[in-house]
Amino acid sequence: ITASNLPTNVDVYLEDNVANTNTLLNTNTYVLTPSTDLNGTGRFFLHFTNNVLAIPDNSLNDLNIYTNQNERVVIIAGELKTKTTARLYDLQGRLVITTLLNTNSRLQKINTTNLSTGIYIIKLNDKNHQNITRKIILK
Repeated sequence: ITASNLPTNVDVYLEDNVANTNTLLNTNTYVLTPSTDLNGTGRFFLHFTNNVLAIPDNSLNDLNIYTNQNERVVIIAGELKTKTTARLYDLQGRLVITTLLNTNSRLQKINTTNLSTGIYIIKLNDKNHQNITRKIILK
């Protein structure tokens, strides 16, 4: 890297998919002593960036998802930062409800009065491709 003509503000990361690591090569040395012969492609990737590599925080993790058995609704409490869709699946994987959530409200209610008692899976997905999946029980 020091012998290259890369600008000094560009960081070079080596991604190792088997070891599940990202190593900043500008300041660290990466040494690999394989115990078996290496073969094929797809284990190592180089990333060039002028920003720190990071996984964005999933804002959907801050939501509280629960049921109100008296009203027969699923409640999603918390702030939605972007357009978010809620999908409710039965245990056979069939989609039973799809609804677009309101980003202006901190409390969303999904009516489940037409659903049978049982276990369901709710999946929220926003426009930033973040998602969260939870199991809920309807009594």
